[in-house]
Parts: sequence; C-alpha cells; structure tokens
Amino acid sequence: MVLLISGFGSCAKQVIETAPASSMASNGQAISILSEALTSAGLEVEVVRSDELRVAGKGLVLAVDASLPPNVAYQVSSRGGNSIVVKARNESLLADAAYGLLRELGFKYLHPAPGWSIVPKLSSQDLNAINLTGSNAFPYAKIFSSRSINGLPAYGEWLQQNGVYSITNVQLGHYGVTFNKRYRDQIESNPEWRPIVNGQRIKYNKKMKLDYTHPGVIQLMKSDAEKNLRKLIAADVPPPYFISVEPTDRGGFTERPYRKGSSVSDQVFFAANEVAKHLSSVHPEANASLLAYTHHSDLPSFPLEPNVAVTVVTGWFQYTGSTENLLQQWGRSSLDYLGLRTYSGVPKAKEVRVQFPAPATPVDLLQTGAKYGYQLYREQSVYSGGAMGYRHYLTAKLLAEPNADLNAVKEEYFRLAFGPAAAKMRELYDVVWYGFNGKQDLQLSVQLINEADALTRNDPAIQKRIADVMAYVIYLDRALGISGSADVAGIESLLAYASSIDDRMMVNTEHLARHFRNMLRKTHAISIPKGPGLSPQLDDRAVRNLFATLDPGTAPAAAPKMATVGKAKFPDERLGEPMLSLRGGSEFGLQDIDSDGFINTQITTTGLGKSDLFIALDFFTDSGELVRSEKISTNNKQAKTLRIPVPRGGTLRLKCHARGGRYALKITEEVRFWEGQSLRLSKPFSGLVYLDLDAKRKVIKPSPNAANLTAVGRTTGREASITGGRSLDLNQVFEGESIIAISGLNSSFVSPDRLRLFFDYAP
Repeated sequence: MVLLISGFGSCAKQVIETAPASSMASNGQAISILSEALTSAGLEVEVVRSDELRVAGKGLVLAVDASLPPNVAYQVSSRGGNSIVVKARNESLLADAAYGLLRELGFKYLHPAPGWSIVPKLSSQDLNAINLTGSNAFPYAKIFSSRSINGLPAYGEWLQQNGVYSITNVQLGHYGVTFNKRYRDQIESNPEWRPIVNGQRIKYNKKMKLDYTHPGVIQLMKSDAEKNLRKLIAADVPPPYFISVEPTDRGGFTERPYRKGSSVSDQVFFAANEVAKHLSSVHPEANASLLAYTHHSDLPSFPLEPNVAVTVVTGWFQYTGSTENLLQQWGRSSLDYLGLRTYSGVPKAKEVRVQFPAPATPVDLLQTGAKYGYQLYREQSVYSGGAMGYRHYLTAKLLAEPNADLNAVKEEYFRLAFGPAAAKMRELYDVVWYGFNGKQDLQLSVQLINEADALTRNDPAIQKRIADVMAYVIYLDRALGISGSADVAGIESLLAYASSIDDRMMVNTEHLARHFRNMLRKTHAISIPKGPGLSPQLDDRAVRNLFATLDPGTAPAAAPKMATVGKAKFPDERLGEPMLSLRGGSEFGLQDIDSDGFINTQITTTGLGKSDLFIALDFFTDSGELVRSEKISTNNKQAKTLRIPVPRGGTLRLKCHARGGRYALKITEEVRFWEGQSLRLSKPFSGLVYLDLDAKRKVIKPSPNAANLTAVGRTTGREASITGGRSLDLNQVFEGESIIAISGLNSSFVSPDRLRLFFDYAP
C-alpha cells in the first residue's frame, strides 16, 4: 500500500513508500493517518494498494531504523525537494512519526472530540523543507485512564496526536500479585519465604509480601524475569526491555528479613539488584523495573546496578520528605533509566464529585525530573476531556520540552480554539477552574461562557466548541446537586446525562459508572455502558437549552478584579490593609504599591521551630511570566525585604509554597493584587491538611495543649470543631466524605491509627 501526493517533488504524483512487508500493519496505519490529514489540508492524495509500486528516491518513504540515536523515536527529513524520509525506531512508532510530521506542518489537536482540530491549508511546496527529530525529554511517557476497560481509544489517540509516546512498553505496576498467584505452590511449601508481621508468619494470600532477601525467593524471581524477557525477545519486541519486579501494593514487609538489618528499601532493591544482574547476562538492554513507592521510596544502603530502572512515585503515595529532595537523591544514583509517576483527577473511593476541573499542570515536577535526567513518565489519570483535556494538552508540550514557554502555548491554544473569546475562556480555564470551588465558581463559569458565546456568534466552529464546554458545565451542576453517596437517584441521573454527551469527550461515562458501581456495590447495582456514544446524544441546541437554565448568579456591572487565595476568590472591594499572616508565627506584609510601580515586601519566618520546611515565594505577571522567585528557610529569624516590580496597568500574582516537614508538608496559596491597590486577608495561609479517610479507624484527638482545630469536608463543606484534648469521630460527622481538611499548621494531634496527612498543593 503506497500513497501518491499530487504535485510533490519533480513528478506529477509522488509516492509514500512503505517499509518491508512485515511492517505493513503499522505502515498502513501511518499511511492512513497521513492520507486523511493531507487530504483535509487541501492536497490531492491517492492510496494505491500495490506492493509492486516503488519510485526510488521519490515521494515520502516510511521505514524502520533501529540504529537511530538513543532516545530518538523518529526522524523526518526532506531530501532535495523530491522526497521525505520518515524513519521510526520501531514499527509501533511509525504512527507517532506521522503525527509528528503533521504537527510540524501546522496541524493542532486541541481536544479529543470532533471539531477541535486545527487543519492548515497546505500546498506541495510545504513538504520541501522538513527537518524533524522526535526526541522528547521524556521519551518513555504514558498517560492512562484508571477504571476504564474500554479505554476510550479516541482519547488515547489524541494524546498520541499531541506527541505523547513511549519508545517501548515499560512494565510497571504491582507485579507481585501476578508473581504470587503464579508460584503459589512454591510459596506455600516454603514458609520461610513468607513475611513475619507483628511477630507472626503470614499465611499465603495473593497480596502478601515475600522476604525479598531470601536466596530462594531471589532465585525464583530471576527465573520468572528471564521467562518474561525471553517472551518479549521471541515476539520480536525491540529493545530496551523493562521487566517488572515491583512487589504487591501497600505494606506488610517482613520484620525479620533473611538479610539481617535490611530496611524495607534494602529488601526490595536487593532483590531488584540481583534480578538486574541476571537479566543483563541474558540481554544487554534488559532492565529490572520497579517503583520507588511508599515504604520503599528511599535509596537503599548499597549501590544499584545501572540496569535497575526506578520510577519515583510522587504525590499521594509518597511518605519520604519532599518530592524534590527525593528526585534529586535518585537523580544522583547513576541508573540508566529513571522515571516519574504521578496522579491527576483520580477520585477517592467514596468521592461523589468526580471528573471536576483538573489540578494544575505538573510544570515543577517535569522540570525537576528533566533537570536530574529522568526519562520515563507515567500519569494515572482519567480520560475526561472536560476535567483533564486542557491539562493533558499542556503536559504533552512539557513532556517534549519541560522548559517550554507555557504562557505562549496557552495563548495559542485559546486563540485557536476560541478566537475573539480567548480571554474569557482562558479566565475560565486558568482562574475559575484552578481549584474549582463549587457553586460560586459554577456561576462564574456560566457568566464567562455566556460572554464568550456572545463574542463568537458568527463562527460556527467556535460555537460548537463552546457548546461542548457548556455540556461539561451542565455535568458539573448536576454533580454538585448530588447530596452524597446515598443519593442513588442523583447518581443515576448524572450517569444518564453523561451518556448523552459521550460524543463530546467531556466526561468519561465508563469511568464514572465503574467508580459509582464500586462505591455502591453493597447496596445498589450500577450498570456499565458498553461503549461511548451508544445512548442518544444531545445536539447543540438541546445543550444550549439546558445551559440556559443554569443559575449565572448576580453578574456585576463590570467584570470584577478578583483576589484569589487558595480556592477562595474575593472581589477587590473586600480588600483592606496590606497584611498576610502565615500560621505558626511566620508572616509577611505586602505594602502599598509605590509610585514607581514596586511592591515593598518584608518577610519573616519565625515560630515554626527547627524543621526542613521552607517558604517559596513566586511572583508572576498576569500573563504567567515569572518575575521573581525566593526561598526562605523557616529557621531564618532575620527579616527579608523584597522589592518586586509590578507591570503598569497590570496585575501581579504571588504564589506561596510551604514544603518539607515530617509529613511531606505541602501548602500552596495564591494571591492576586493590582497596581494601586493594597491587600489584607486575615488568615489566608491556614495550611489545609488532607486527612485520608481510608484509615481503619477514623477518630482523631488533638493533644491537650493544641489550639482548637476546624475540620471541613472537602465534598460537602460540612464543618466540625475539634477542641484540644477531646476526640472527634469523623464517621459521625463526615459520613460519605472522601477527604476532610483540618485547618491549623502547627497544632499537634494524636490518633489511634497511623493516619496519612497531605497538605493542599497545586504546583
């Protein structure tokens, strides 16, 4: 199968020439991608089904070239105006190379739904000067959707269109369950392989840990890893190879390892090291792959083999100090492959308001990872275009170039997608949906969309995109109306509506149904849709009619200037004296902007005691340009004065990050202020603590000398006071909540459980 392009090169029609016949399936996909796209761009294209047709040195040649430089997925280059050579490292990357060429030619893929792609107008001359190398900073990248069996292939293809690719499959995940099930007989007949927990030898179960320092366990792991490796080699899967040796999830490691004195990290990485040595004797590009995760996040006490491929898990499941410090430590380990794994938009078990607007793009994480040489990236997320699409689009750009001008990317995105309504829609995505705050932000969303809609009445393509966004905001409104996990009627109504907008790719109905089915499995049966688009779909007119019923709130006479503190937004008339106070005695003041357009800021950080906590202050212009970044240790008792320029007629944003601490303390609050204004907010930096309610017992008790704490349910907003020395039963107050927040940074409390604490963090 070949492709002819009219007018390209010196011939009337030129040939896209396929690689060898063994690659025909991959070549066919790449040719189909190019054929459809180039036709839509105005070129005359003809697909000819003939393996005999060849025009040497002419047209566009697709080929597999395993000799490409390390971490280069593909290369595309024009040769003398007569041919374009597309080389991919392996067959599976030919489609990625095709999309890379199309992006180079000006194609943009803004959202996975129809109508969101930007197609340039091309002539054959545009093909004469192509020179492209597919060499992402993270060439082993994957963003995948949890709880989605069908997987929404259109969404996955959209990520591929935007340049998210992996040179080869990297085996990750908790392989230990598969291992335990496969070798159950051996594990049961060798009790010394099983762990001792709380002084007792554990009976076999598929989720158990093993003694990963025991010679018998290690020998079996070597044998199993070699079998898995040889299967890949026999299937002609191209190297490098990543063979998982990750244990089962959670805790339960042995208290008395065969290799005495071994920490949990030592146990896990000792076995990985031995397997890595063995795999390298089988194939020089074979790696033992595992996570730096929860109890085994730290580096072991011994050097690791270079072919131990480690992916550091960040965020939810990280208990070892600050992420940046952990990434730096692993970055110095001289391993061949290091990776990042993060989570975005993944709901807690009993959360009823899911697929809400996403957290911020992981700029800091990717930039830090690139700085220390990380190459692998895994993001467990949700294929929900409304909640995650914009974030995933930006993440794709950062995976290619972590230091890309993100503000320029955003400006282009909103200009292409929404034209004259770009500013309104950017405010919606970047301000209102940044830390979406329920009904108030829903009303602001309705206002902004109505204003954007009025600006684009004469552009049908933009009107279609705005209708898609309207459909998502209707979903948010209905999700906010669910009273809790017992509101089965509300949940079923939400699922019915989600099914009716499947084709817009704004909500992942399958993921939503599986989430609620797991939540209600003991009391109610939730059916899982067979696939997207099977229910009757609402057209744009129906969506607009529903959207018109939403409450826009009271729209002010003029668009207000907003001060944003964390997830709370305040109109500027509520701003007063210039003082911000940080809990625990640390504070800084923002003085009036002086006549020269500067802010004089004095910062002191005292009262937090000795800790590794530090305060990071980032000052940004309204367009996202970083003006100044400062880090102040909490042990610094000296006042620090900053003089920060503010753009004339513009605004300046201050982001305050508190990081470090025993419980992986992470706080972010944001303040917006304007030229000629001062700012006063009583306690904007209260330090929200996320308390994971998956703990077995949900009773907390502040120590007697602790200040009173206030607990707030993240989902329902219910509040409860916790007095020092008294207990609070979270089951009684926060039934159905997935997460609560406890205000009070320095207040200490004890618990009968080992509860996990997370401080609100938005990079």
